[in-house]
Amino acid sequence: MLYTLCVTFFYIGVYAFVTGSPAVYITYFNIEPEYYGWLFAINILGLMGFSIANRIWVRKYSLDNLLKIATSVAMLAGIALALLVKFEIGGIYAMIGTVFFFISMNGIIAACTNAAALDKAPEMLGAAAALLRAFQYGSGVFSSVLLVLFGEDNGSPITIAYIMAFFATASAAVIFARSNLKGSKV
Repeated sequence: MLYTLCVTFFYIGVYAFVTGSPAVYITYFNIEPEYYGWLFAINILGLMGFSIANRIWVRKYSLDNLLKIATSVAMLAGIALALLVKFEIGGIYAMIGTVFFFISMNGIIAACTNAAALDKAPEMLGAAAALLRAFQYGSGVFSSVLLVLFGEDNGSPITIAYIMAFFATASAAVIFARSNLKGSKV
């Protein structure tokens, strides 16, 4: 269940960006709508690159170690984004850079948590996969609700940044807590 929570918390941050970024980029930062797709695609290139690298790394490192590193990077990127946005440093470039590292970690976090979680439940693989997917993809609803409840009318990136920072921190905390629970069935 801890792997499921790890990926769920991370995806809350991802979906906050996916849901809120068009308004932030187009309305707040005044990016032309036709360029939004390119800015979004930069993140997908990072995700693809880290997915490819993850294929190599899983042969050399444990899933837990990869998850510790990837969730830490996502957490640091989320916190950096929140601080840069709060203090209005770097503008759109700060957002593009920090979000790139945050979203790129999806190439590791999603694959490793899914593999680790399903490995823990071989006798009920179908049910485990269904639960994992329900939490992972259902978290988008929670992100949307948070954006509506705490979002600002001017399309400010602050709400997105805080959601990404908070839930990436929660994702990392779950993985680091799991390491401290050695010997227990989690």
